[in-house]
Amino acid sequence: MNRRYNILAIPVMAILLAASLAAAGGPVLFQFKYQKGSVSNYSMDMSQQMQMTTSLSPGATQKIGTSMKAEFSQKVKSFKNGKAALEIGFQKLDAQAQVGGSPMPIPGLDGFTKIKIEMNADTRGQTSDVKVLNTDSLTPQAKQMASELQKSWAQNSLVFPAKPIAPGASWSIDREVPTAVGGTSLATKVSSKYKFIGMEKHMGKTAAKIDTNVKVSLHGTATQMGIPMKTDMDGSGKGTTWFLVDEGKMLHAEADIVVKGTVKGQQSGQSFNTNMNIDMKMDIKLK
Repeated sequence: MNRRYNILAIPVMAILLAASLAAAGGPVLFQFKYQKGSVSNYSMDMSQQMQMTTSLSPGATQKIGTSMKAEFSQKVKSFKNGKAALEIGFQKLDAQAQVGGSPMPIPGLDGFTKIKIEMNADTRGQTSDVKVLNTDSLTPQAKQMASELQKSWAQNSLVFPAKPIAPGASWSIDREVPTAVGGTSLATKVSSKYKFIGMEKHMGKTAAKIDTNVKVSLHGTATQMGIPMKTDMDGSGKGTTWFLVDEGKMLHAEADIVVKGTVKGQQSGQSFNTNMNIDMKMDIKLK
């Protein structure tokens, strides 16, 4: 049942990845800048620690940890009439998992580097026409990862305000993100509040600093392996992003979010109740 519960955390991590593309003197007009043929390369570190107790094993606490280091790139294929055609590709991936302190294999990792996502985006960060390019060549596990990434970029990318933002000013974004769990669509509610702190030196460059507060909730019933499971999960987290205003791209983003809740179900006439505590961390840097 571990893999079944792990998938609940994937959309939240994807949400963090997309929401962290935030920006932060006087008032600043934040805009993404695109030039045909340009490529931005990023490194990404993510980790997840999950503690789980279930009525099926009273008194036992299961601890599951995963860590992942990856590299991805964003290529501008074209830029016309204020919109860019972007291609996201993933290069290197190193991932490890542990259950109760013992190593656990993670299937389908070889397919991760074959994922390519294409989308259109304007200078404010609004995205459209997000699609996976090479679904036929992906493993089932890679298709699942690609589907979650596709939804993340399609619906969770930060949209900058149309007007300049002064240091100390804030803006909020509320949205619902359809999340396919076991073939059933559940809506993850995401509430993000961004605050422009100001300009500062970071990683040797002058960047705008944004602090982020995020609240997420996932409530509903999904069927996995023929078992209806009622999910009630809530979480909150904080993050900081440094945005290169002159270059129009993200320099560095870090975030930490904790999600807690329960999953209830019934199998062969036996009811079960599982409590979960998931702590996820992410760090993305421009290479």
